[in-house]
Amino acid sequence: EDEEELTPEQARTALDHARERLSTVVDAHDAVIAAWLSLETAIAAAGVRRRPSQTTLEFVVDVLGSLELDAEALDRLAHLYRRALFDDQPLGEDDRDEALARLDTLTDGLDARAGGEAR
Repeated sequence: EDEEELTPEQARTALDHARERLSTVVDAHDAVIAAWLSLETAIAAAGVRRRPSQTTLEFVVDVLGSLELDAEALDRLAHLYRRALFDDQPLGEDDRDEALARLDTLTDGLDARAGGEAR
């Protein structure tokens, strides 16, 4: 059986883990990387497999994107992670704040999709 979809519950767990990393890792730059890697890990742990042609970045964006979450929030989060990896300029606290805000947007989107049950 090929389970390629993340359930909303699994997605919420992934986002919660990412938020925790983002909030607790002291250095903002490292926090953004740790948060994104925790998304990758959670998705893989849920049994969703990455296609050989996909980068890990595309993998996370595709899987979370398939849940019809806020595409802009997802893009911005991926952009911050890409900057953390490839930009000479380390990320700062503003970037951490933005990443947290984007994670909140994604989590709110999950809540709305789940029929708006209270958290």
